[in-house]
Amino acid sequence: MAIKQINVTQLKYACLDAEWREQWLRGENPPTRFFAPTGISPAYGTLFHKLAEDYTGWLVTSEKAATLADADSLWHEQ
Repeated sequence: MAIKQINVTQLKYACLDAEWREQWLRGENPPTRFFAPTGISPAYGTLFHKLAEDYTGWLVTSEKAATLADADSLWHEQ
């Protein structure tokens, strides 16, 4: 399996937006801009950091995490 490079903004969208993630995995290049009505701001930054912190904690404390062999297994496990 070829490794696809992903930047932090794309990783944020991949973690928080299942539709965006599916498009990216199909080889598409979905936009990472937030198109919301004026006055509405996304909370993706805070949520992303919370998810990353929780997932990292799970990776270092879970016996199951050590048995997972590839990225797909890790992505779908927790």
